[in-house]
Amino acid sequence: MTGMQILVIYDTDWGYARQLADYIGGKKEYLVHSFNQEEKLLAFAKENVIDVLLLGATLLDQAVESMQVQNIVLLSDGDRFREGAEYGKTGYSAVYKYQAAEQIVRTIKNVSRIQDENWIGAQGSTLIAVYSPVKRCGKTSFAIGLTKHLAEEKNALYLNLEIFSGLNEMMGQSEYDVGDFLFYFRQGEMAFLRMMNQLITHGKELDYVMPARYGGDIRDSHAKEWLDAIALIGNKGMYDVVVIDIGELAGDSWELLQQCSTVYVPRLADVLSEKKVKEWEQYLFATGRPEILERCIYVDVPVAGCLGESAFSITDLSWEKVSRYLNSDMSRS
Repeated sequence: MTGMQILVIYDTDWGYARQLADYIGGKKEYLVHSFNQEEKLLAFAKENVIDVLLLGATLLDQAVESMQVQNIVLLSDGDRFREGAEYGKTGYSAVYKYQAAEQIVRTIKNVSRIQDENWIGAQGSTLIAVYSPVKRCGKTSFAIGLTKHLAEEKNALYLNLEIFSGLNEMMGQSEYDVGDFLFYFRQGEMAFLRMMNQLITHGKELDYVMPARYGGDIRDSHAKEWLDAIALIGNKGMYDVVVIDIGELAGDSWELLQQCSTVYVPRLADVLSEKKVKEWEQYLFATGRPEILERCIYVDVPVAGCLGESAFSITDLSWEKVSRYLNSDMSRS
């Protein structure tokens, strides 16, 4: 089990299909297959669940529409199908095929998000993220305090996805960490659920998965894997809310923020930090992810490190200590 979505390109222009497949496959966000013959495509679809089908617009027919495909995007040459419009019996989107491949990938992600009607609220757990483009701003301290606060009334889980968290010595002893969490999820549902009690540390005030001891164990993970694992936990009724503490945003990890009901963004009150946040906001607009900003609640931290002293202790991170830096109320969480 890879956790990666299957993306199929079907176009009679074999050179174009192969070149686009090589580009998208090289990003390692999808398992990519390409076809230029309908019978081979139909045979593949009988044995595999296709998450995204990029289809030459003139090749849309009844046989293709009858396949079990999550999302279909038509590749338009501009003659018959206009980009952004909807076609077919279920309103497929079209994208102009002769443009930058990165823009096509961006369209695929946006269409997938809309077709899925958002992961948010569709699963058994509410997903909340704590992320900041600003470093040493109390992000992790805030995330832990937030989880402990939510755990007073709900079953809440803290999940740290940082490559280097600095928390392992502080969070006690556990044989398993978040790398093992991901490993057992990849082994299948039964293996994952069988190990759940060992994978999660149940503290007095905080349930958490031990952060990665070796960052390489999760460096090549994919957003869909984390989302599917969290959905499984929620659907089994284990946790009402999961708080994910995100470090660097690379690859498809942006999708984690897209699927959260709330994104808390700690920031510092200095010029450089303000510019970092502004650049991050501009990047979200430029890459077609403005909806993330609609879910953001900013946490104004006056000085670096004020949420966690040098004698850092998990048990000392109460909600009272961290919540005073919110510049918005808690209604969106």
